[in-house]
Amino acid sequence: MRPAGFVIVMALTAATAIAAVCAVNLATDPYYLFGLVRIAGFNQHKSQAGERIQMAKAYLVARAHPHTLLIGNSRVEIGFDPQSPAWSATGRPIFNLGVPGATMLVQRLYLEHALRRARPQTVIIGLDFTDFLLRPDIASDVTPSEYRLLAPGDRRRSALWRDMVQGTLSLDTLWASMLTVAHQRDPWAPDMTEAGYNPLREYAAFAREEGYFGLFSQKYGELVRRYAALPKTIDPPDDSLSIPMAQFRAMLEACISRGVKVILFVHPYHADMLEILDAVGMWPAFEEWKRAMAAAAAEFSRPGYPIALWDFSGYHRWATETVPPPGDTSTTMRWYWEPAHYKASLGALMIARMFGGGDTAFGCQMEPSTVDHCIELVRQQREDFHRQYPNAAARLRPFLLQYKNFGSNDTQQTPLVVDHKSTN
Repeated sequence: MRPAGFVIVMALTAATAIAAVCAVNLATDPYYLFGLVRIAGFNQHKSQAGERIQMAKAYLVARAHPHTLLIGNSRVEIGFDPQSPAWSATGRPIFNLGVPGATMLVQRLYLEHALRRARPQTVIIGLDFTDFLLRPDIASDVTPSEYRLLAPGDRRRSALWRDMVQGTLSLDTLWASMLTVAHQRDPWAPDMTEAGYNPLREYAAFAREEGYFGLFSQKYGELVRRYAALPKTIDPPDDSLSIPMAQFRAMLEACISRGVKVILFVHPYHADMLEILDAVGMWPAFEEWKRAMAAAAAEFSRPGYPIALWDFSGYHRWATETVPPPGDTSTTMRWYWEPAHYKASLGALMIARMFGGGDTAFGCQMEPSTVDHCIELVRQQREDFHRQYPNAAARLRPFLLQYKNFGSNDTQQTPLVVDHKSTN
């Protein structure tokens, strides 16, 4: 073969291979970039979307045009199913824009992106106390991974081109496409729905094999390590606005200035997580943070656009759900995956409560005039819990002693299990 002919053959072969990779990635769409086809048994379940979740949700929300938008971190992503029957018909469609590990800056960028591209009528923001602590590692500026969320401009344009190249021509994306197809019939593979919800199928698989005690006990050590190392205040020493608080206020302003209804809520942490927050010295800051949230909600409320703030934290009958003992792989917890993440079943109760229905024993609506009442309600629940289960805090000792001297050298690994029954 002549050299020129060989070059032509090689060029055609390369072009064919590139076209094939591009076609497979476009059709399979493992990261939800294009939304061209969705076929049961082929690409309906997106097991790899979580690997590029920031990219995936930026494109998904723009296509979804939701009436109601959920904003927050992984607690929102896992705790609210947009397809739940708890949502009213007038609030649909709903999109879950919860992003794991998202700081308040990142949450603001996603919100502003959604307000520009999707124009929701209602925004529901899940507030996480630990997102507002004065952590020195919190970024104060946009990073290249968030350029796709910016208003039109050179940085956003370059990010979109990068996403398109990665989504079509990357061999990593080709591998993700192959895994997506391979996992279609695996009921325990990770997934993310087209509405942004993570059903956490892999946790369900772990619970079947190891039991919920395994999920809880793994989280205990992680929570103690993380929270013991964090600052115990939300207020800068010079009385200036902290970075998280400034971002939060910008989120409220962005919504109210566009005439978007805002609902805020505090997450219903499991009682075990509340015990950890208390044990590492965060309880005073937790209560002060609630007052700050109530003050901000009142400040940004406008006639016709009041900002509702719900506190779902506390030692209520849902948050004190029993953790099955070690070795129990048959009991399924109804409300929680582990101390830091609740299930969509509990999220459905929160939806009902925030929209005027549900159990009145669940949730306390906070305003500047009622926030201290809500705080006192949680204090009373905590006292009742400790009175009824005096050893609950002591069972945390094995985990706490690994990171701080709490006055004892006893390192016996007593299981941290709340040994009481849920009444619902």
